[in-house]
Amino acid sequence: EMATAKFKSASPYTTLSTNTCGPAPEPPPLPPIRVALFGVGRIGALYLSNIRQNPDLCLVCVVVSPRQSPATIREQLSIPDNVTVTSDPDEVYSDVTIRGVVIATSTATHVDIILASLAAGKAVYCEKPISQSLEETTRCYRAATNAKLPLFCAFNRRFDPSYRAIQEQVRAGKVGHVKTIKSVSRDSPVIPVDYIGPSGGIFDDFSVHDIDLLLWVTGDLPVQVFVSGEAQIPEFAQHGDYDNMVIVSKFSTGSIGTIDLNRFSSYGYDQRLEVFGDQGMLHCEHSRPNHTVKQTESGSTKTPIFYSFPSHYHEAFRNQLHHFVELVRGSVLLTVTE
Repeated sequence: EMATAKFKSASPYTTLSTNTCGPAPEPPPLPPIRVALFGVGRIGALYLSNIRQNPDLCLVCVVVSPRQSPATIREQLSIPDNVTVTSDPDEVYSDVTIRGVVIATSTATHVDIILASLAAGKAVYCEKPISQSLEETTRCYRAATNAKLPLFCAFNRRFDPSYRAIQEQVRAGKVGHVKTIKSVSRDSPVIPVDYIGPSGGIFDDFSVHDIDLLLWVTGDLPVQVFVSGEAQIPEFAQHGDYDNMVIVSKFSTGSIGTIDLNRFSSYGYDQRLEVFGDQGMLHCEHSRPNHTVKQTESGSTKTPIFYSFPSHYHEAFRNQLHHFVELVRGSVLLTVTE
């Protein structure tokens, strides 16, 4: 007799439910939430696509910069005729059927749009950061609290499945006390030269994601921070900005965090996270379009990593929009708070 015969399982049919009525009927779908989009630049165009693909959202209006032609934007981005394209934000604020706004404009414009939207009774989804000013950021959150409306600041790393899994395991003590946490963030492609100035710099536009990631994963705040940076690409130097930077932080519990940042990675969008504790380590590496490995006499090759952030974080961006839908419907609490 086979040694493992005694471990043979019963037929799966013997464990099936005897309920012959079938699964309970699903509730009818809720009507989509009517939203407006502010901004159709690099990140705004991504939101335009994601909103249109989300069955729980109905895009009603796109607000463009006064310097842009609504007709040209409509043609360039193939925006359908049933969506208004305008440079007048009052068309959004005055439309009582619009329940939420998605803000993907430059950081300097965020506060005015947020406050006007909240005053008009709209829930707000805003790309990070809310503002470069702590006082203005606080003002926006106070306005949201007073209006009893959600103000959701979009930090997409929090909605990446791999990063979320690491955060949940760290908070559950799976690696014990965190000794070191390391983040690598190397951009691809290099940002357009005309965006370097308006971007707000490597801190507001880029490192803010990794700073938020380390604080979110550890649940701790730094007590010491050391930063070293250099502009090795001349165009960044011309704007007083940096393209190569390392941030080292010491947290209140003694954990050490490092962030390795670069504005241009020639081999793709390089994103990594490692958490080392006294009971183990967690890490996630590059995402790839597929995980095919080719092996020949000359060695092994893998599919190249994703080229840029829209493809690498495509699931995170969709998860963020789903979270906003649930916020507007009141079925969840904010996960990114003041």
